[in-house]
Amino acid sequence: MRTRSSLPFRAAPLRVEDPPSHGTLLTAFLSSLSLDERSACAVLFGAAARHFLHWLELHGIAVRTIDDRAVRRFEKHRCRCHRYSAQQPVYKADIAARVRRFVRFLEDQGYVEVDDGIDDLPRHLADYFDAINSLQLAQGPAQSYRSEAEHVVAWLRIARRRWADIDDTIIDQYAVHDCRCPVWRKRGKLVATGTKRRRRCARHFVEFLRGRGVIPSVEPVVDDNPHMAAYLTWLKQHRGATDETIRRYRTDITRLMPMLGEPSQWDAAALRRAFQRRSKETPGSASLLVTIMRSYIRFLIVQGECRPALLHAIPSVQRYRLSALPRHVDPAMIEKIIAACPTDRPVEVRDKAIILLLARLGLRAGDVRDMRLDDIDWRGGYIRVKGKTRRPDRLPLPQDVGDAILAYLAAARPKAVEDHLFLRVQAPFRPFSSSAEIAGIVARTHERGGIEGVPTGSHIFRHSLATNLLRAGAGLESVRDHPASQLARDHCHLRQGRSADAHEDRAALARRPAMLNTHISRYVALHRSLGRKYSEQDRMLRQYAAYAEGFGDRHTQVQRIYDWCHTSSSQYVARRRFDTARNFSLFAHAEDSGHEVPPAGVFGRGKRPRPTPTIIKPEQVRAIMTAALGVPPKGMISPYTYHYLFGLLAATGLRISEALALQCSDLVEDGLIVRNGKFGKQRLVALQPSTRQALEAYLATRARLGATGNDLFVTIRGRAPIKCAHTSCSSGWPDSLDTADQLERPGCGYTTCGTLSPCVP
Repeated sequence: MRTRSSLPFRAAPLRVEDPPSHGTLLTAFLSSLSLDERSACAVLFGAAARHFLHWLELHGIAVRTIDDRAVRRFEKHRCRCHRYSAQQPVYKADIAARVRRFVRFLEDQGYVEVDDGIDDLPRHLADYFDAINSLQLAQGPAQSYRSEAEHVVAWLRIARRRWADIDDTIIDQYAVHDCRCPVWRKRGKLVATGTKRRRRCARHFVEFLRGRGVIPSVEPVVDDNPHMAAYLTWLKQHRGATDETIRRYRTDITRLMPMLGEPSQWDAAALRRAFQRRSKETPGSASLLVTIMRSYIRFLIVQGECRPALLHAIPSVQRYRLSALPRHVDPAMIEKIIAACPTDRPVEVRDKAIILLLARLGLRAGDVRDMRLDDIDWRGGYIRVKGKTRRPDRLPLPQDVGDAILAYLAAARPKAVEDHLFLRVQAPFRPFSSSAEIAGIVARTHERGGIEGVPTGSHIFRHSLATNLLRAGAGLESVRDHPASQLARDHCHLRQGRSADAHEDRAALARRPAMLNTHISRYVALHRSLGRKYSEQDRMLRQYAAYAEGFGDRHTQVQRIYDWCHTSSSQYVARRRFDTARNFSLFAHAEDSGHEVPPAGVFGRGKRPRPTPTIIKPEQVRAIMTAALGVPPKGMISPYTYHYLFGLLAATGLRISEALALQCSDLVEDGLIVRNGKFGKQRLVALQPSTRQALEAYLATRARLGATGNDLFVTIRGRAPIKCAHTSCSSGWPDSLDTADQLERPGCGYTTCGTLSPCVP
């Protein structure tokens, strides 16, 4: 395609003879521009070139030595030139551009030496233009790529930069330069979009030349730290880490290295200071940061470059985080979203195929983005999905999904060499760069259909599919067997919570001699700031400190820990003491090797012994519920509250605190939502039809008696009963059940059904 530039881009060999006279040069210059000598444009170019030649002669600058610095000097000089100053006192940007056009003419004629390090540049430009045309871009973007390619060629020449040296720094300089280049350009202040366009188009042209082998490729940056290079190789070969994981680990470790120095000089205080600083910068990734630091420290310990005790410099604290139930929509809304996908345009055909894949198969957005043409087996009727496991699995291809994909391939998919199934509808026809584009398609579908009040994002289809499977009677095992999707892993918090490492900003501990109580105070403060209560551990460690300091100890000693544990009243208490003291010893040993650490498991390994639960029979539960109806005041809501509360505890096995914390809004179609269970976990409790009927009968009784309040179970005060102590519970225990062959007087939660004794409000 013909370009607007009239400049040749082939560097001419340097002429041996001297340049001809000024008049001859001007005539040849105007002829190269194909301008009439009498035209206004020719007059302007001629005046600029004459003035420049006159200025060169006054300053004794040879034509062969002209470069961009000389042109800038000419542009900024305070003009007192004979026959020129009166006409042009100030030379503007367009005049300077004409001068540079003249300098470019001298370069092309061989009067000024130019060595840009590339041969046959016009042919490469022509091939690049053909490549741009093959991308089927719109006229505007295609012209931008072509013109910026010419522009970067002109700028590199006037800047005297070689193509072999071009890198991101030089491209950034080109993107922000104040343009005086001898090409057809609009002059004026460059806006932010112009800078982005320059950078994007220049990189595209440079990558094209690198792909053809015209200029050398940029060698990957080699890590100066030999430990880092060996660690990344170990992650790739022995740990099977992905490229994205390696990139993240490398970035975080590289940022930590200036704070830490050489591994042989590391200590616990330095590691904690580095962690504190980095966790402030990225507070949401503190747990991942600890994982990365410990992984690198383990590698250095194996290599003999780091002290083994430093592995415990940063404590890892497990805490349960609140696990929200997944948001979902019912099947009718899913069908409404699918029906909101028209098929009038190619982009709509593509979007409908994507929506159907998400809705029918519950795929992740990344699965749809990475799907390729050969992943579909039309004859076998299945589709291959890689998923998070990086191992392909097969999913059945529903009829409507297959029809939608076939319609997209037949009428809407652009003709491109890409093997990805879904491509952008605007040239260049490339696959989606991230999963966020899939989420954008879902949002646009909601907007087209006028659908409001539905959670946005592509994962809503996955949550809805899993929830609807559970509603239909499928167990978690059946959902887990769903190939590749691993729906149970995403929805396991329907039944249980999830744990995660929590690490926040912590002050580094001083490395100076101190009493054991001082170390314990810092140790307990650190763990409490990490989310633990640590009250029992604090009490035990204070007892150990008092015992050890009675012998004058300033450091932990293995034999002293043994002796202190042997003073316990039971084996269980001794094991708890030993585990607590050993964890503290590891913490203290990380910063001072004078602290001794006992070996693990000396006092055995075991779980905390639990008391034998009291088992009550179904007829006893019924008797308790009947007796609860006789609790005063009669005719009010309290007797009914205790009656139905005891029945719910016996039918569902809820903890008493969970039952008392239930709200009216927690009774949903799928069951009861327990929002604040043990360790702050959320879960969904399924209800039998009889249990649901009983709760609905209780709500009807509440309405009849005029009981108000947001709590599900309320007393005459309008709020839930109080979980009372053993004595007050026993006082209200039905006397009809207080027999030897029936049931002893328990306290709250002493039975398997978690029975709460009725307390008179």
